[in-house]
Parts: sequence; C-alpha cells; structure tokens
Amino acid sequence: MEEERLLTTGEFARRGLLSPKALRLYDRQGLLPPDRIDPDSGYRYYRPERLATARLIVRLRGLDMPLATVAEVLALPGPRRPSGSPRTGTPSNGGPPRSGRWPTTSASN
Repeated sequence: MEEERLLTTGEFARRGLLSPKALRLYDRQGLLPPDRIDPDSGYRYYRPERLATARLIVRLRGLDMPLATVAEVLALPGPRRPSGSPRTGTPSNGGPPRSGRWPTTSASN
C-alpha cells in the first residue's frame, strides 16, 4: 500500500488560497483541522482532497459569511458521490439572502 501524500501547512495554504494564519484559525474553530500533526515538531499536514473545503471556506468568507455560519454550511450533508470524483452542477443559490446579510446564530432580532 502506497503512503498517502500530505501537504505541509504552507503548501496547503498556498494551494487553498488562504494564509497560514487563517488556516490556524480555521483549525482552532474546528472548520479545517489538520489530518496529521507531527508529535515531535507539532507541524500540521493536510490531504490534498481537503483543498476543495479550504477553497469553499475562502469563498464564503469572501462573502462576509460569519465563521459560525460557515461551520453550519460545512456540516450540511452533501451529494452522495464516490470518493475522489468531481462534483457536478451548481448550487441553486450561490449568494447571500436578498437582505445582503447572512443570518447569524445569535437571536439579536
């Protein structure tokens, strides 16, 4: 069995279009934890397959979506597909609600 290739934090951040600082934040928030942490150095490694999730987080944050709402989106069940196969189609609603603001989890209304 061939060992799976993991990306370093820096390489994953570059390819995922985010900063290492943001990657550490998303780890602390539970949005994108590393796949492996070296027990001696503490260095973090990620599977290349997780780049799609990283890029989705970047897109949602680019729309000013709060991290709590990003976590809710990531927790939604996705389409059933074989591992490694590309997604097809587009979401029916790619932007924020008509109000232009994303809902938050707090009851401040």
